[in-house]
Amino acid sequence: MTELSPKQLVAAYNRGMITGHELTFRLIEAAVDCPPEIILPLVPEELRDDVRQRGLRPPETPEAVPRIIASGCFTETFDRNTWQREQQVAYYDGAWRWHRFLTAQPT
Repeated sequence: MTELSPKQLVAAYNRGMITGHELTFRLIEAAVDCPPEIILPLVPEELRDDVRQRGLRPPETPEAVPRIIASGCFTETFDRNTWQREQQVAYYDGAWRWHRFLTAQPT
């Protein structure tokens, strides 16, 4: 769902272009297109616990996903509500993919 690969997202975080919170959120979403087992080794150590906790406690519904605050330049055809819904669904689907991956891991 994100336009950047997990590797590119981590690089943006390392350069200070995105916050740790945004990286975590985007890596959860990235699991829609990329398996968590490929993403996890890329996650900076200081954010691994946050990614795991979010994956172990996925939202019950897409509507339960926290709202995303973003700014940008958009055309007249941009529909904020549609964009918000797409982001919520991507996070929800990614969180559940992380959940399945993490709960299948031996303890």
